Amino acid sequence: LGDNTTTGKTTPAFVLGLPSNQSIKQVSTGYQHTCALLENQTVMCWGYNGYGQLGDNTYQRRLVPVLVEIRDSMTNELYNVKQITTGKYHTCALTEHDEAWCWGANSKGQLGLGNTTSSAKPIPVATSSGISKISAGYEHTCAVYQGGSIRCWGFNSNGQLGDGTTTTRTSPVLVSLNGNTAVNIDGGAAFTCAIYSNANTYCWGKNNDGQLGIGNTTQMKSPSLVNSFGTGVTSLFDKDFDGFLDDDFPSTTYRSKSCNSGEFGRFSCHDTWQGFYSQYNQIYPTHCLPGSYQNQSGSSNCSPSPAGTYSPGLATTN
Repeated sequence: LGDNTTTGKTTPAFVLGLPSNQSIKQVSTGYQHTCALLENQTVMCWGYNGYGQLGDNTYQRRLVPVLVEIRDSMTNELYNVKQITTGKYHTCALTEHDEAWCWGANSKGQLGLGNTTSSAKPIPVATSSGISKISAGYEHTCAVYQGGSIRCWGFNSNGQLGDGTTTTRTSPVLVSLNGNTAVNIDGGAAFTCAIYSNANTYCWGKNNDGQLGIGNTTQMKSPSLVNSFGTGVTSLFDKDFDGFLDDDFPSTTYRSKSCNSGEFGRFSCHDTWQGFYSQYNQIYPTHCLPGSYQNQSGSSNCSPSPAGTYSPGLATTN
């Protein structure tokens, strides 16, 4: 839980050790570990680390978040991250360069490295450039590439890789989309689903409980249309998959709301506090500078201090 204990909780516990000046853009939970993507595009993970799934180059359990560094092996450049995803005992991240890096357990090739060697630090996936979305299943991983193709890798006992076989793959293999293109992907325990650009949903893999939604319980080794939605229904859904239908920014997961002057926020709008102000469309409020003050909330400016008075920064009175 990241609260520096190993005590189970029946109510939410505050995660310790995350930077107080950074908001969380995304969180992803694995079997016994959790990772968070911060506003500054860095990654922190915590929990069980027996397979190196925390990515801190150790196998030590962490009760509070630790930083994951994704660096170019040649230049030592620190890459920014724009998406994270966690499987059973492995983790993957999509960098600003549209490349996938994975770490953790790899007994089924779920890291996509061309081998079955586990790694306690991030390693780039083979043929991973040009990725737009990535999702880690239980012991497999899939990605949508620019142009709409899908590649999957890892355990394939139930056809969850979608390549028409049940052969486990240690490197990415193409999923046959029959001329279609995909826009999003999600991996489950032993099955996978994707949304196509024509707004239809297709699933493949294990289907013993009808999890593919195709009207039967037959295992599928290639994508099959989810038939209860009908065609085009997903066009009514969240365009950028950030969880918000009423979205002022439909092509980014970073924010969904435009806020008026005197308000701030990314996914909802809040009045500015005393000592702060904001203009239209601000994500964070701006504090009053020395020599100015604001004693009311929801303000779009700060007032100059009257002659003969002095106001320090963040002042609520003159």
